Amino acid sequence: MTYKKFRANIFYVRVPEDAPPGHLPFAAAIRKVAKMPLAKREMYIEPKRRRLEQVKETAGVFLMNFMTFNYPGPGRIETGQKSQSFNLKSNQYFAAETAVLYDPDESVAFIESSPGGMSSGPMAKYLAAFAGGKSVYMMDPVVDEDASARARRFRSIRKIEVRASLGQPGRADRKAGHDVTAALRDLASYKDGFGARVVDIVMHVGPDRKGSLLIAPIQQLVSSVTGSAENDIQRLRVHGRENEEDAIEMIDVLQQRERRERNLLVDPVERKILIDVRWDALLDIHKDFYANVP
Repeated sequence: MTYKKFRANIFYVRVPEDAPPGHLPFAAAIRKVAKMPLAKREMYIEPKRRRLEQVKETAGVFLMNFMTFNYPGPGRIETGQKSQSFNLKSNQYFAAETAVLYDPDESVAFIESSPGGMSSGPMAKYLAAFAGGKSVYMMDPVVDEDASARARRFRSIRKIEVRASLGQPGRADRKAGHDVTAALRDLASYKDGFGARVVDIVMHVGPDRKGSLLIAPIQQLVSSVTGSAENDIQRLRVHGRENEEDAIEMIDVLQQRERRERNLLVDPVERKILIDVRWDALLDIHKDFYANVP
C-alpha cells in the first residue's frame, strides 16, 4: 500500500468593509455554481481555466472538489522503456484536483495544498465572478497563535517590517490604535499622487546594539493582526529576543499559518487519493481544529 501526505491550509473568508451593497454570501455563491451544468461552471482565472466539479453539503459544511486545467503536463514511463507523452487531444488537459471544506457558520475554509491546483486567491475570484454584483471575497490565512505568542514574549525588539494596503485601515487595525496604523493613515494620503496600493515600512533601532523599539505598541500590533481576520496588513516580521544573551530571532508572523496534515492511502487503480478519502480527511481536520480552539 502507498500513502501520500495530504496537507490543508486554513483561511477566514470575509467580505471587505467597502464592498458594494447586495453582496451574495459565500455559501450562496457556492450553491449558485452547484446548480449550473458542468460546462457552464468553467471560468478563466489567470493563468488557468478552473471549474467547481463537485459540491456536497453535509453536517452543516460544504465539501467541494475544484478542477484546474493544466498544460503542459507530465509524461509516462515504465521500466526498460523510454518516457512517452500521453498524446492528449487539443481540447484535453491534465486535471489538478483541490478538495475544499467550507464552514459557513465560522466563515472558515480548509483548502487542500494542491500543486498546480486551486489556491485561496483564485478560488475567491472564481466564486465572486459567479456571484455577480461586483462581489468580492477575501481569504485571510489563519495564523498559528504560537508564532504571535513567541513574538509577544520578546523583551528587546531590534526591527519590525510591515507591508500594508494603502487605504482605510481595517476594523482590527483601527481598534488597535497603534503608531503603525497612524503612520499608514498618513502614508495613505499620498496614494493618489503616487498610484501606489501597497506600502512597506521598516523600523529599526540603528547601530546601538543595546537599543530596542518600544515593546507595547508592537505587541499590540502583533495581537491585532493575528487575533482577527480583518486587517490590511499583509506582512509582519519582528526581529528581537526574549533575553539579552539570546541571538536575534526573526519571526514572520503572517507566514506562520495554520496547516494540518494527514497520511492518506493512494488508490492503486486510480493512482491518486480519491476525493471521498480527501473529504473525510478535511472533515477530520475540521473537527480537530475546533476541538483545539479555546
